[in-house]
Amino acid sequence: MTVQLDLTEQDSALIRDFAEAKQKTVAELFYNALMEQIEDALDLQAYEEAMAEHRKNPDVISHSEFMRELELLWNTK
Repeated sequence: MTVQLDLTEQDSALIRDFAEAKQKTVAELFYNALMEQIEDALDLQAYEEAMAEHRKNPDVISHSEFMRELELLWNTK
């Protein structure tokens, strides 16, 4: 896939200089930045879905109960 961006010469130079400083290509910078944005959006969506589920069924345990459950898991290995 080819993507074309219309940038000012100043922005273009800034991006090229930044890529060079990071020892990456401009394509790598854009790809990494876009993938981070997608990952953040998916993480936020998962959080919102988990919170909605929690609001429907707010099953909560104390910290000490949680630690006991973890201890049981650790001791079974």
